[in-house]
Amino acid sequence: FAIVVGCSNAPSRVSAPSISAGSASAAAITKYDKNADGTLDDTELKACPGILRAKSRFDKDGDGKISADDISKRIGEWQASKIGLTAYSLQFTLDGQPLNGATVTFVPEDWLGAAVQKGTGTTDATGRVNVAIAPTDLQSNETGLSGMRLGVYKIEVTHPMMQIPAKFNTATEI
Repeated sequence: FAIVVGCSNAPSRVSAPSISAGSASAAAITKYDKNADGTLDDTELKACPGILRAKSRFDKDGDGKISADDISKRIGEWQASKIGLTAYSLQFTLDGQPLNGATVTFVPEDWLGAAVQKGTGTTDATGRVNVAIAPTDLQSNETGLSGMRLGVYKIEVTHPMMQIPAKFNTATEI
């Protein structure tokens, strides 16, 4: 009978980012609530496409508006998931054709704070891209891993040889 005790070379668990749900949700409302009613309607959410596209995940009571409490609860769900990094794989086309060689950047909403970093990737010949945080921006226990934090992002698409419409980059709607 033998017992072997030792250290593992495996990386430690990747933790969900530390986001103050209360501060982040208040900052989101302050940033986007143009009519000052304390909630975000579809018109205001056009400036925050990440929430608009996932509205049903935020608007649990189905009232059609997003409150600071709705945002705070969604952040709480991310944190409860304990997911530190997740894969984001997408496919991009332009005029029905795969978009090869485009840079795709996930820009986190600033109200999430510094715990959620941007990620980038370049599309291949099929238009597919895996978006990930730069290795230099990962925590020490994440070395060698690839992925993104759960969060709310604006997606910007640029290409070195063609003009991408502003609604897909500088004035992104995605």
